Amino acid sequence: MVKRPLRCIRGAFSRTGHCRARLSVTALVMLVAVAVVGCDFLLTTPFPGFLGYTDISVDLTSRIESLHSNLGEVEFVLHTVYTNADVPRLILVAEPPSSSQSDAFSYRGRAFFFDEDLSFLNVASPSGELDTFGKPFAYGPDGNVLIGNTILSPDGEVLGVLPYQGLEGPAVLETDEPSTVVFALAPGSYSGYDLEWLAYRTPPFPWSPDTQGTLPILPPGNRPSSNDRAYQILDVVYHQTTEEMTFLLSQPAAGRIVAARASWPAIRDGLLDALAPSEGSFPIRIDADRPLDVHADTEGFFLRRRDGWMEYRRWTPDGPLELQGSEVRIVGDRFFRRAYAFFSGPDVGNHYMYRFDASSRVLTRYRRWW
Repeated sequence: MVKRPLRCIRGAFSRTGHCRARLSVTALVMLVAVAVVGCDFLLTTPFPGFLGYTDISVDLTSRIESLHSNLGEVEFVLHTVYTNADVPRLILVAEPPSSSQSDAFSYRGRAFFFDEDLSFLNVASPSGELDTFGKPFAYGPDGNVLIGNTILSPDGEVLGVLPYQGLEGPAVLETDEPSTVVFALAPGSYSGYDLEWLAYRTPPFPWSPDTQGTLPILPPGNRPSSNDRAYQILDVVYHQTTEEMTFLLSQPAAGRIVAARASWPAIRDGLLDALAPSEGSFPIRIDADRPLDVHADTEGFFLRRRDGWMEYRRWTPDGPLELQGSEVRIVGDRFFRRAYAFFSGPDVGNHYMYRFDASSRVLTRYRRWW
């Protein structure tokens, strides 16, 4: 692997074999990098492979510059909410520091609502100082949006606040009853072997908790002796035609992502022993060390790895869960200040990837690359 790059370097010099003085420092550094680490260096440059799919970009500086005196201290998170019956919405949550040495705690987050074409709709503020715009993010059966414990219209108008239930995780709209179901670890847990769930039913307004329960990830008698190999929940998907749910979990200590599928009626009625009978029996297990972003839909899931690669893996749409074909990979980026979200799956009309760059304050839509 060393000789070929060196031949490439010699070809880059002048015909006399001597390096021309006008060779730029940047070019020389690139050539040396190729010689040292091989031609794979070109695959890890900071130029994402999806730039050629750029569709729409909007500068949000004028909308967010008043949030805080130092935008570098503001945390940004990007979410999508959509179902086959509701209009898709892109939500950018901006969270300035909520307290300082001289101020009492006061949540200052804002939720910016956009349609799928990045047309600005509204910016929402929480109703109270202690109400936050965190997980879950989901549509409700009444056509309104749940963010944390706040109910908003699809255009970002705050309609009401629910009693705080302590569950901060992904949520799905199941259409059988119908209800919005939130799944999360027990409040305050970093990882665990059980998922708590809570179903909100509506109408009438206001929403009210209808049923709740516990879903074991592994059976109590078949768990590792310590919590070092416990799980976190990344995302959950509801399959309307089969009334199944697919769960995407992370096992941080093992550097692994796993997935399992189960019947929602069995979960709801307490008839499911666990998502998997043992640690090694999950139908999908892939190596992924603390991924930066994960998003699932009914066809598969997106994964942004820490080494900069972005990929999409497909799974069976219903029935026994397994991966289909090989993953689609593209050079992404490793910047923590960039947030991603997706509209994808058979229940949406168009398929897009979105990225918000906190450094440039630019929100961009990309056409489908997967």
